[in-house]
Amino acid sequence: MKTNPNDLAFPCINENHSTLEFGLSKREYFIGQALAGLCANPFVLERLTNNTTRIDASVEAMISLSALKCADALIELLKEEK
Repeated sequence: MKTNPNDLAFPCINENHSTLEFGLSKREYFIGQALAGLCANPFVLERLTNNTTRIDASVEAMISLSALKCADALIELLKEEK
């Protein structure tokens, strides 16, 4: 099943069998999951903390950008699925 990043992650169907348009997109959900995983890994946090002294970015910005890149990479892989 191909993945569209703008589709709802958890669509709700009402009694008229139509999808309600609210909630997180799949991309937003994937970013949140990647962010949680990155923040839960002490090795990642330590490595990013050490690297931010060499570049002009905060740890938070580095983690957020990493989560975004992970989510986009996953979406690209899922788009290729048959």
